Amino acid sequence: MTFLFVAGVEGAGHDMLRAVLKEAFDQPTMLVGGDWRKPLVNYWEVRSRYQQEFGVFRQKNRSDIQHELGSILNHYRKMGITHLLEDMSFPFYQPRNAIRRPDLLDLTRLLPDYVRFKVLVLYRNPVSAAYSGVRRKFTKNVYEQARIVEDNLIYIDRQITVGLNGNFRSLVFEDFLREPRAFLTGLAEWLEVDEVLLEKGLTNLREPFAIENIPTKIRDVLTGIFTFERARMWENLYSSKYQISRT
Repeated sequence: MTFLFVAGVEGAGHDMLRAVLKEAFDQPTMLVGGDWRKPLVNYWEVRSRYQQEFGVFRQKNRSDIQHELGSILNHYRKMGITHLLEDMSFPFYQPRNAIRRPDLLDLTRLLPDYVRFKVLVLYRNPVSAAYSGVRRKFTKNVYEQARIVEDNLIYIDRQITVGLNGNFRSLVFEDFLREPRAFLTGLAEWLEVDEVLLEKGLTNLREPFAIENIPTKIRDVLTGIFTFERARMWENLYSSKYQISRT
């Protein structure tokens, strides 16, 4: 089985990718967001991750979550499922903070040995990604949203380069939408899915919110934060070295 984790900050293009993958993951051997999500969220989420007993906070035992995940994934394996896809954003749910986000290093140790773990990183101009959170009212504070995006871009960059041994690829939102068919072969090969099904998924794409349409005052704040110098802190996410190949 292949467990594919789609890693990206909120607003990086999760909906776009789901649209493209719709036909591919409608196949009976594919599964998106299965029963593994709840135990992982509970393990990573602060209120569920710790329980208070006699004034002492105690972390849930790692062996417990490993056993729970193992049972779930083994059930899917017996069903003939070959591809599992998880696309939780960084961070997930509310309130959004440093605890409430996936941990890819953790996941490499939690998954059973018979599961191959691969990561597809979604990257979008952080100005657009941050404004997406503001536009969808995740927060009214533009500066706060920018810092949430910045923090998680750095976090994802470090996680993939330190712990995944090159077993990841990135897909740049703007590049893909500019020329989606050029990425289909490389994307199909990395995901190990039928390219024809991905091509059918292109009909599900919608026009994204253009960066030029961001209100000027907000855009000025965000461009002032996301400078070229800052972007170098997460340059592995958009480096051509790791990007899905194009034809």
